Amino acid sequence: MNLVSSTKLRMNFYYTLISNRLIILLTLFLVNINLFGFQQREEVKLSQIYKDIINSNKSELVYTNKKIINDFPYLLYDDQFGKNYIDSLSIILQQEIEMDSSVILSQVESIWFEDVIGDKIALAYLDIETLSFFDVQVDYLTLNNLKLKQFCAHSTEVRDVYRIDSSSVDNYTDSRNSFHDYKIFHNTFKNH
Repeated sequence: MNLVSSTKLRMNFYYTLISNRLIILLTLFLVNINLFGFQQREEVKLSQIYKDIINSNKSELVYTNKKIINDFPYLLYDDQFGKNYIDSLSIILQQEIEMDSSVILSQVESIWFEDVIGDKIALAYLDIETLSFFDVQVDYLTLNNLKLKQFCAHSTEVRDVYRIDSSSVDNYTDSRNSFHDYKIFHNTFKNH
């Protein structure tokens, strides 16, 4: 083997080695970008949250790093709700919704929303222990006809309307929140 072909072989070997290392480093870099903040949020429809509430055997539901999509034909920040809301929810879920007096029957005791964004979150007709919002950013947050032992909102931004209506809350706490407009009426708060 002559010196020129030996040198070419070594150069090809080093070129291949460097190319492979660059590909590995580039891949690791892109994986790290996706793992540390540049990943897409998983979208969850509001109807899926209700489906989880109705059908889950778990006592706690946690929604972290999600984008909530409101897929209901009309919203709870409007004054038109009630039986029509439950009927609409039943059609969307394609299942009957069992009610006990004025609340949806469920085994869920706690619902946590953490690092969540969305346009509209509307929850109604629930009797649960705890409802918590941490680092949530939405346009509308509407809570209607809820029976809660504990409600907590921390670092939550509601860009348009924050509404609590016809609900009973034993312990209501909020801190470091930003609400553009809030409407709170026909409620019972035991410890605020």
